[in-house]
Amino acid sequence: MTDRSSPLTRLRPYNFAAGCLHLTQALTIVVLANSFSLPIRATYMTGPPGPNAGRQAVTLFSLGFVWAIAAFFALSALAHFTVAGPRWDSYKTQLLKSRNPYRWLEYSLSASIMIVLIAMLLGINDIAALVALVGVNASMIGFGWMQERYETPGGGLGPFWIGCIAGIVPWIAIAVYLAGPGANQHAPGFVYGVFFSLFVFFNCFAVTSGCSTRRSGGGATTWSARGPTSPCPSSPRACWHGRSSLRPWPRARLIDQRKRVENRRSALTPCAWSIILRATPTPSGSATAS
Repeated sequence: MTDRSSPLTRLRPYNFAAGCLHLTQALTIVVLANSFSLPIRATYMTGPPGPNAGRQAVTLFSLGFVWAIAAFFALSALAHFTVAGPRWDSYKTQLLKSRNPYRWLEYSLSASIMIVLIAMLLGINDIAALVALVGVNASMIGFGWMQERYETPGGGLGPFWIGCIAGIVPWIAIAVYLAGPGANQHAPGFVYGVFFSLFVFFNCFAVTSGCSTRRSGGGATTWSARGPTSPCPSSPRACWHGRSSLRPWPRARLIDQRKRVENRRSALTPCAWSIILRATPTPSGSATAS
């Protein structure tokens, strides 16, 4: 079987088309969005440490949301163009092993940008807090890569669960600022709706990743002579309880089939996902990404 007839071949134009779409979105944001920005601040000591130590608040710079949102889409475009272009051979080799390291590298950057923007919209603007949120979020993505890299199909979910613990931390911090304990004024009602919708869509990836890894590892579709066999069952509930209307292959047979697939230069294709970030207008100003 030639490489042209391999199921992998169709991924190259798909990645190129997805890259063009994300690049178009980035350029559209730059052209249509306004100059909405929020300051990033730091608070320094002005005397010896102690309860009465003086503090000086300094505005380090203002982050323009248009450029941050455009960077979110541009990173996705860069990742797609990279695997469709100079890293195509490496991309195919990794897919044959049920891995896709390039997506995790891109996620660690783009998802961190998203978390920072959401946090700033709700009032978290201290430089140290934002750096910590980026670090924790990137760690969550790193644990996802470890799950895909080191766990065998149908094996343990240790890195996945540790990643979930790391990933919930930024949302706890954001929820505290949204709830505003001790404050006598709170955000308008639509902000709560935006927050919960972002939370649900952001974490759909974790549910899908854990579900597919639990079933077959790596979150990929198995390509066989009989066609693609989806690792994820008809419902998440059935997935977590190990039951499905689909009839999964025995593990030994699956491993044997993967060896045959490698010899035929077929491949495992990763699940595709996309997140659309919307910066909802606020009473004082707005930037919209769509």
